Amino acid sequence: MLAITQRDGLGCVDGNYGSLPNYFPNSALDVKSDPKHKESNQFLQPSMVEIHRHDSSGDDNFTQASIFYEKILNSEEKERLIRNLSDHLKHAKPHIQEKALANFRNVSVDLGNRLSQSLDFTAKV
Repeated sequence: MLAITQRDGLGCVDGNYGSLPNYFPNSALDVKSDPKHKESNQFLQPSMVEIHRHDSSGDDNFTQASIFYEKILNSEEKERLIRNLSDHLKHAKPHIQEKALANFRNVSVDLGNRLSQSLDFTAKV
């Protein structure tokens, strides 16, 4: 089983999969979880709780960020946030920018649109 999302162990000297992402899921590799190859069970002491990989695909990842953007930040803070995000995202590959913009639009359409304008992004998201 290939487990490139777990690396940098003691004495790693083999190139360590180079610049491939070490997080799962990611957009660089078409890796799917296969239950028959699930990670071994681990137990925490003293409660002996069994741990498995958590599938977070159904989690609500946007409501808290939406409330923060829409109700907490003032216009000056929103502008700084957009500038900071844009300064970092402009170095990403276009397909990563598209995914990021889609996520930011899930937080707030205004945030996604303003960030897209700041990046001068014309691709359809």
